[in-house]
Amino acid sequence: MRFIPEAFQGPIGNLIIVHGMLDHQLTQAIWRIANIPDRQLGNCFISFVRDFEAKIDLFSQLSRLRFSGHTQVNDLVTALVRDMDKQNEMRNRLVHGTFGHWTQNTLTGEIAISSLKPKPRAEEYVVRSFSYTTTQIVALAHDIAETIGTLTLLNSEIVAVNNRMLPEGMQLKLLPQSLLTSPPPNPINKAEATLPQPSPA
Repeated sequence: MRFIPEAFQGPIGNLIIVHGMLDHQLTQAIWRIANIPDRQLGNCFISFVRDFEAKIDLFSQLSRLRFSGHTQVNDLVTALVRDMDKQNEMRNRLVHGTFGHWTQNTLTGEIAISSLKPKPRAEEYVVRSFSYTTTQIVALAHDIAETIGTLTLLNSEIVAVNNRMLPEGMQLKLLPQSLLTSPPPNPINKAEATLPQPSPA
């Protein structure tokens, strides 16, 4: 049985971990932007969005609804969505692709692996090959970590905006100050989320 070179195992493992952390921060951002105060209800809501690409789309749509008219926030969300789309696509090629072969550059010593990922297209089935070096995989994990940092900060600021109160020593860096005084969206609460019970026959 052929395994991928040992030099790739650590970087790919780290990539999987940081992508999971990104998924977690994105999930929190979604239910905080939706202003769902109850954590269990928020987790229930987001559990039906299983696809990461769908989470990105939901994050984008909710942000534009919640922060309509705030160019600063819209520009930030656009950049985050663009980065997450690109990072997720590269991650999927590595994690879900079929590793075909690897080659070593005799000048640099870098090893490039080719990940073969089937791509359905109309009535044909096209297999595309993508080559990555360990340096590129490490750089991708670093880029995802930076996105996590931005989402983490955004999440803390959304909490402050939802509560209409900044913790001592905290200043808004990503969101405009005007959001602290503008009317909040109506939160979803347990009473509203409870389905009506059928009347007895």
